[in-house]
Amino acid sequence: MKTIKTVSLIAFLLCIFAKVTATEYSIPDNEIHYTSTDGNIVTPYKTDGFGANIISNTYENGQGIITFDNPITSLGTYAFSGCSSLTDVTLPS
Repeated sequence: MKTIKTVSLIAFLLCIFAKVTATEYSIPDNEIHYTSTDGNIVTPYKTDGFGANIISNTYENGQGIITFDNPITSLGTYAFSGCSSLTDVTLPS
């Protein structure tokens, strides 16, 4: 696992208006964690922009987790564009 740090710049890079907090904790390098306003799964607009394939996307206990088959190596332009219920995103470092 790698230590991650979310920053407000992520919201701009993801082209979303999400609240991104400066929190440090460890998540695997093949996961993205998120929250949504409605407690439902958020599907990325561009699923091919991460350098790995999505193998699952779950939302349980107030936390969404997108799991990939390999470590995330990039974040594509507009990856979460149009995901209006997305409120928080945490990326691996």
